[in-house]
Amino acid sequence: MKKVVFICRGNMFRSQVSEAFYNKYKKDDSLAVSCGTWVRTEGFEGRVLSSLVSVYPGIKHVFILMEEYELDISASVCTQATNEFLKDADKIVVMAERDFIPEWLNKFNYEYWEGIGNPDSLDKKTAENIIELIRIKVLKLLEN
Repeated sequence: MKKVVFICRGNMFRSQVSEAFYNKYKKDDSLAVSCGTWVRTEGFEGRVLSSLVSVYPGIKHVFILMEEYELDISASVCTQATNEFLKDADKIVVMAERDFIPEWLNKFNYEYWEGIGNPDSLDKKTAENIIELIRIKVLKLLEN
């Protein structure tokens, strides 16, 4: 089975949304998973996304918008990117800001998705725009 890994900084928004879209739209037995480069640094490893609303109130917009696509990521868990997690990946997509990509990740062949920002303050319109951009990029990835 093909394993696709999406990586952002905190594994709280962009990579989780990418994983959900990929797994919804795929037409084969591949599986997408997600992780983040700074999950441990931020202290969120193993935390369920819905528990982070008190820390990042804007994330509630992501949950509501994803429901429109009949996807629920609120029970997803934040996972730290590690060598072990990535070792059997067939495809790696990174969207963490370049300053948050650890040096060790460069030993992996990954595709970088430019321009998918991770705003500190997430309003509904910003979340909507980022989610749509991710959806389009995932659909293009699945075409190839």
